Amino acid sequence: MGYYFIASLSYIHICRPSLTYVMEQTPHVSPEAENLQFCSDLNCSESAEGTEQSSTRANVEEEFSSLSIEEMENRLEVGQPMQNELVAYGLYCVYAHTKGFTVRKDNVERFNDGSGIKARDFVCSCEGSEDEKRFRLNPAFLKPTLRCKCKAKLRVARLKGQNWRVTAFRKEHSHDMLPPDQRNLLRSARHMSPDIEKCFETMIKCGVPMARAYDFLQTLSHGRENAQFNEKDVRDSVSCTGNQGGIENADITELFQHFISMSNKEPYFYWNVKRNENNRLMNVFFRDYRCSIDYEYFGDVLSVENTYRTNKYNMLCCPFVGVNHHLQNVMFGFAFMSEETESSYEWLFRTFLESMGGKQPETIFTDQCETMERAIETIFPYSYHRFRHCHINHIAHSHFGSLNNDSSFKTLWNKCMSDCQNEEEFENTWKQMVDSYNIEDKDWFNLMYSLRHKWATAFSYHKFSAGLKATSRSEGTHAALKRKFGGTTSSLYDYVLAFEKLQEAWRMDEKEKDTRSHHSRLPSGRNPWLIQAAKVYTMKIFTLFQQEMRETLNFAVTGQQEVVGTSSMWFTLKPYGDSSRFILVQFDRCTLSVNCSCHKFESIGILCSHVLRVFDRVNVDCIPDRYIKKRWTKNMKNRIPDGSNVSRSESDGASQVVYVHEMMKGIYDLACRAQSHKETAHILTESLELAKSKLDAWFEKFSLDNWTAADDLGADEDDLQTN
Repeated sequence: MGYYFIASLSYIHICRPSLTYVMEQTPHVSPEAENLQFCSDLNCSESAEGTEQSSTRANVEEEFSSLSIEEMENRLEVGQPMQNELVAYGLYCVYAHTKGFTVRKDNVERFNDGSGIKARDFVCSCEGSEDEKRFRLNPAFLKPTLRCKCKAKLRVARLKGQNWRVTAFRKEHSHDMLPPDQRNLLRSARHMSPDIEKCFETMIKCGVPMARAYDFLQTLSHGRENAQFNEKDVRDSVSCTGNQGGIENADITELFQHFISMSNKEPYFYWNVKRNENNRLMNVFFRDYRCSIDYEYFGDVLSVENTYRTNKYNMLCCPFVGVNHHLQNVMFGFAFMSEETESSYEWLFRTFLESMGGKQPETIFTDQCETMERAIETIFPYSYHRFRHCHINHIAHSHFGSLNNDSSFKTLWNKCMSDCQNEEEFENTWKQMVDSYNIEDKDWFNLMYSLRHKWATAFSYHKFSAGLKATSRSEGTHAALKRKFGGTTSSLYDYVLAFEKLQEAWRMDEKEKDTRSHHSRLPSGRNPWLIQAAKVYTMKIFTLFQQEMRETLNFAVTGQQEVVGTSSMWFTLKPYGDSSRFILVQFDRCTLSVNCSCHKFESIGILCSHVLRVFDRVNVDCIPDRYIKKRWTKNMKNRIPDGSNVSRSESDGASQVVYVHEMMKGIYDLACRAQSHKETAHILTESLELAKSKLDAWFEKFSLDNWTAADDLGADEDDLQTN
C-alpha cells in the first residue's frame, strides 16, 4: 500500500501544471438542466469541462486568495473586466468563501444565433424562496430550505465580439455570515483541484480502496478541516469516470463472490442484481432461505424502509422487516438501491415477491413516498398500503409552524392519527381541528386529508397490522446495523456481513424466547382464560392478553338487547368516567362469535377488553379457537405444512409447484431444528425413512391397482369383440 502512496506523490510532482496559466474557454455550467445544451455549444465532453473548471478555479484561487475583502469587492465592481465567466465565478466563490456565504449559479442568457453565452448571474445560495409550484403539487416531499430572499448577486455580460464585464454587483445580505471555522463546509468553497483528482484516480486504478485513498488525500491537505473537498466530492469525481457510478470493481467482485459462496453452502439462498444499459450496478437484493421460512410464518405484515443511506457509495439501504410471534423484528430480505424511481422500486418489489413464492402481505408499511406508492399499487395490488406514524409525525412538525407549541392542537392531531374509533369520529375531530386553529400550511393538511385512509387508524382497523401502526421496525434495523458496524465508509460487502451478524443475533434471541415460552410457567392463577392463554400464547402476547384482562375492570355494561328471532345479542359498554364514548359488542350465543366496534382482534389479533367483559357477562369461560390467532402462539414455528395454502383455483401444475415449495420450507425448518443434537437428527432421519417406505408402499399398491384395472378393461374389450 505504501508503494501506491509514493507513486501517487510522484504523480503529483510530475503532472503539476503552472499556476500562472489561465484557460480562456467558454465556461462549464453545473446545473443538470443545462449540461446537454452547454456540451452542444462547446462541443466537448463532460470530463473535459470538469477539468477546465477545476484548473481555472485553482488558478483564480492562487491569484486572488491573498486579497482582502475590500480589494476583492473593488475587483468585482460594475464595469470591471473579466477574462471569461468562469474566472468571474471563481473570483466570486473566493470572495464568498472569505466573507462566509456560498454561491449558486443562476440565470443564463444566450445569443439569439446560438453562438454562446451572453450573460450569467451568480447569486447567494439564500436567494429566492421555496418553490411555490412544487410545494402546491407535492408539499409532503419538499426538503428544508435556507432561502430567505437574499439579494446579493454578481452579473457578468458581454456584447458580441467584446470582452466580459461586471454589469451588476450587490454585496448586501439578508442573513448572517458563517464563522471562519465553518467556511470550509460551504458548497461553493469545495472543489477538487486537477492535481488531487489525478492523484485520486491513479490510486483507485492501482487498487487502493476508496476510503483509504480519501484518508490519504485528507492527509495531503493537512487534515479534514483544511481540505477543500469532502467525501461526496470524492465519490462524485469517481462517478464521472464511469466506474460503476462510484462502486469500486473490487467491492462488486467481493460482494458477488460472497453471494456465490452462500449459494454453494445453502442451495436456497437467493440473490439478484439490476444493471442499467451502461452495465452499471443499480440494485441488489438478497435473502437466505430462513428469511423465506420466516416470511411464510409472519409475512402477513411487511415493513419497508427507504430513507437511509449508510454505505460509502450513498446507496439506499432497504430492509424488508416483519414482526414475529414475540413482537420482535424478523428479517425477510435486504436490498441496496442507487436511485428512487418507480421502475427501480417495481424491480425491487417484484424480485422480493418472486423470491417468496408470490405470497403477498396483508398489510405493507412504508414511509410517504410517491414513487414507492405507485410501485406498490402495481406489484402488491392485494396488499393494504399504510404509512408509518413515526414518519408522518416527523414530517408534520415542519408544517405545524407555531402550532408545535400548542398542546391542545397536538391532542387533536394525535386523536386523528390513532384515537378515533370510527370514520365519523375522525371527520368530526378533523373539522374541529381545522376550524379551531389558524392552519398555516393548509395545502399540506389538505394533502394529508386526501391520504387519510393510509395513516389514520380509524380507516384501517379492519386490516391486520400486528401492532405496527406507531413503530418503525426498519429504523430499528438501521440503528442496530450502525451499532454492529456503521460508518459511511463501509463497502457493500462490509454492510452485508454486518447485516448477517445482526440477523444471526436476532434469530438467536428468538430461539431463546421460544425456549422460555415453552419451558417457563406463566402466572395464570385460576382464571380459565389466563390458564388457556398461558398454554398457547408466547410470553409477550400473554402479557398483552393479561393487560386486556385488567382493562375489563374499566368498563361497565350499560345496555343489553336481544335481536328478535335470532341468537344474536348487542351490548353497550362505557368506560368509567367518560360518558361521551361507548363501545358496541355483538355476540352470538349459538356460535360464540363476537364482533367489537373497536376491531382490535381484526387489527392486532388478540381479544380486546370489551369482548372479554361481555364473555364474563354471558359466562363464556373458554376462548373460542377462532379467536386464538395462530401467528401469536408458541407452537407457531412447530407446525407441519399440510398444503392448505395451495389454491385449487390455480392450474394443476401451478398448485403442485406451490405445494412442493411449501413442503420444502417445512422440511428445511425441521432440518435446521434437528441439526444441533445427534438424537434429534436421528429422529428426523428415522421419520423421513418411515415416510419414504410408506410412500413406496402406497405407490406400489397404486401401480398394482392400475394394472388390475387395465387387465379387466382389456378382458371386457375381448368379450365385446367375440360377441
